[in-house]
Amino acid sequence: MVDIYECKKMAKVLGDNCHNTKNRVIEKMTESSKNDCKKLGDYLQSLMVLESLCGYICCLLYTSDAADDS
Repeated sequence: MVDIYECKKMAKVLGDNCHNTKNRVIEKMTESSKNDCKKLGDYLQSLMVLESLCGYICCLLYTSDAADDS
């Protein structure tokens, strides 16, 4: 069985890393050419989706853990 707490911890770390990288990408977008900006925008969108999925996973694991305690 997968350890829920370890999985939640990994999802939280990945989500935090996505958030930090997202900020760096936005900063680079202001300095980039139009072609590079398009590529960075696609990357930024992927980071935003991944960050949201990590938050969703953490929420589900919290809900699952709370239901197990009941």
